Amino acid sequence: MKRKFSSLTLEEVMQLVPAQHLSKWTLETSARASSNTLLDLFRRFKSFDLTGSEAAKVMLIDALLVEIVPDYPSLKVWKSASLESETVAGIADYLVAPTRAYLKTPLLCAIEAKRDNFDAG
Repeated sequence: MKRKFSSLTLEEVMQLVPAQHLSKWTLETSARASSNTLLDLFRRFKSFDLTGSEAAKVMLIDALLVEIVPDYPSLKVWKSASLESETVAGIADYLVAPTRAYLKTPLLCAIEAKRDNFDAG
């Protein structure tokens, strides 16, 4: 039986990758002005509590991905997508991968909308 990704310890994940150290990313990018659509949406978000739940985080992530990903037509976002290996499986909130009619590795990125309390999951 496959384990859930959420049940893995950091050590188990690092062995699965395989890696021994986490690396900080340094992104060399230029500043980009937010669209009026995003600014308006964030203004409207002031009516919502966006700090207390996973669902609130999903609203923010959706807005940011809708703003950014269309500028990269070679990428596609998959929501609530199944992610599986030989030993582990689970549902990722978001997977970013090359644009295809189907989801396949390699993946660029997996995004999870979690509460700020890491111990809670």
